[in-house]
Amino acid sequence: MTTDQQPWLANPEWVRKKISGTPASNVETSRTSWLAGIFALVIGTVGLVLNGAQTGSQRSPSFLFLLVFPIIGIALLSWNVLLKIRLRRYSGTYFEMDSLPFFVGQYLSGRIHMPRLRGPLHLTLNCIRRTKSATRGLTGASTLTWDELIWRDEKLGAGSESAAQSDESTLRVEFSIPPDAPTTNSANPDDRILWLLRASATLRGIDFLQYFEVPVFAKTGVTTRPGYNDRDFYAPVAVSLPAHVPSGVRQVIIRPSPGAGTEFLFLANRHWGIAKGATAAFCVWTVVIWYFFWGSDPLSFSLFVFADVLLLYWAVWGWFSKVSAIIEDGTVTVRNSLLGIGKSKQVAYSDIRQITSPIASQTGQGVEANPAYAIFLQTSSQGAITMATGLRNAGEVGYIVEKIKAEIKIPALK
Repeated sequence: MTTDQQPWLANPEWVRKKISGTPASNVETSRTSWLAGIFALVIGTVGLVLNGAQTGSQRSPSFLFLLVFPIIGIALLSWNVLLKIRLRRYSGTYFEMDSLPFFVGQYLSGRIHMPRLRGPLHLTLNCIRRTKSATRGLTGASTLTWDELIWRDEKLGAGSESAAQSDESTLRVEFSIPPDAPTTNSANPDDRILWLLRASATLRGIDFLQYFEVPVFAKTGVTTRPGYNDRDFYAPVAVSLPAHVPSGVRQVIIRPSPGAGTEFLFLANRHWGIAKGATAAFCVWTVVIWYFFWGSDPLSFSLFVFADVLLLYWAVWGWFSKVSAIIEDGTVTVRNSLLGIGKSKQVAYSDIRQITSPIASQTGQGVEANPAYAIFLQTSSQGAITMATGLRNAGEVGYIVEKIKAEIKIPALK
């Protein structure tokens, strides 16, 4: 068969069923970060040497901007040095696949061959959408790469196996792949779908961290992707989540509604990470305004105060906003409120086509991202209605979605 019919045959490592590990999830980004680090360090250092002492003594805001550049440069260069050390220390690590390829709706399995390590390994299987866009800046044209996390599952690796006299060990890997997940797709180099297996362990000295790009396809080959002219091109890709009964700290409470139905109360604690960041930003920004802009011209001062008020609102919203979804009498009533003040929206059961729970936002990129899930009611007449955002526990989100589907009588995905 040709590579068009079996696209996994185009990669020699996949054909050998042995995938070499890399210390970075995106090799192209790690290469450009060398240049970015050197550029930021040089610009910041020259600026501080020429103007730093003067602007610092005058309490000028430009001193803060000059100081940011060398800090960013040092951070980028330090990260790249760490990648180089990790590459040398853990060279030879590879993932041996049990089959070629892995199919959606089935299992990904194999063994990671690596140096003998002390401590458990944390494993994640990630579906990534990698997009590229051309940008033009002060240094000319460049390409911006962004990794969007579509789906993730994680496990704590069991104990590794090793021979008594061997410096190497192996770790068994097995993940279940959702049947509605997008497949590996590189037809458009500016909009790719990748599947990355990540293995990590916290060690003394240099932590173990390796990435393996694995082939995940449908039995018919590659699933179709929305084109640039499709209205769903920029929409989050929704993949079914595993349903786990919540334990510990919950973000959603399920209770009877006043009308003998069911109420799903999405608590404010799902946004407390944002609330902490917004509160810290509000405090820092308030100090900056007082230190640098107190007594400046009214227009500049008012603009910075307006930004401070927006940060305060963002913090209050993160600490106290709630969403209630009441399912009863053939309708779903979604109410968003802040400190008891809000508005409601109703939708009939018959108008709901499906309930999806994609990753709507993320902190960081791709494999390293901290995802936040949303729950949408996909309706025929009103489009996508947001039921809740900011949910962090994928298992709890999957459980809530299945409960809502059962209430509305929407069949679960097979």
